[in-house]
Amino acid sequence: MNSNTRAFKRTSPDQAFPIYLILGSQNFPNQTKNQQMRSFIDCLDQAGQAGISYFQFRDKDHSQLTPSEREQLAREAQVICRHYQIPLIIDDDLDLMERIDADGIHIGQDDLSASFVRQRLDIQHILGLSAHTRDQVHAAIEAGADYVGSGPIFPTQTKVNVRPAIGLEQWRELQSLDPSFPIFAIGGIHENNVDQVKARQADAICVISAISQSTDIARTVAKLKAPLTRE
Repeated sequence: MNSNTRAFKRTSPDQAFPIYLILGSQNFPNQTKNQQMRSFIDCLDQAGQAGISYFQFRDKDHSQLTPSEREQLAREAQVICRHYQIPLIIDDDLDLMERIDADGIHIGQDDLSASFVRQRLDIQHILGLSAHTRDQVHAAIEAGADYVGSGPIFPTQTKVNVRPAIGLEQWRELQSLDPSFPIFAIGGIHENNVDQVKARQADAICVISAISQSTDIARTVAKLKAPLTRE
């Protein structure tokens, strides 16, 4: 297990839940390209000010950006992340991650080999994986991942070609495979169902539309990250 891994593990039931925002320009549909880029920056800045813990730059699917525009947007995101001291994790683009010296990379099951990426990264760089089955979680741990994102817990259409929801119980089974390893919850999580995820003591809560579509980002982040109220 990597030395980074402990930093991603919640250590107390009374600890606030780290919020892991995933965002790209495509998450602001029905806008011009320039409007999408401005909306992206504004959303990330508000989320950073509100206290998110991690940020993943995921500009793909229906993105209108050219490669150079995508890199420029990632660099602007990096400025915001550094200001708020939030790790910047690049989705599925090792070259971009290395060019801008981001804090880490997140890869899926159909992306680059996790062991290849781990060997290429410096020790301080973060490696996150998407893992949805017992075998995938075990493989991620063996490959040297710092955390895995597992889901979708609830049905979601935010991403293209999304997997069927696995549900809370199956997610909890993945979490129990290695209690010392960080398992992040992702997929269809919003203010009205987040308490169900908190009850399973997720190490982080990953969201896209819950924040990108919020009319009050500060309030939304506060609700998502607040410790579960004990009756």
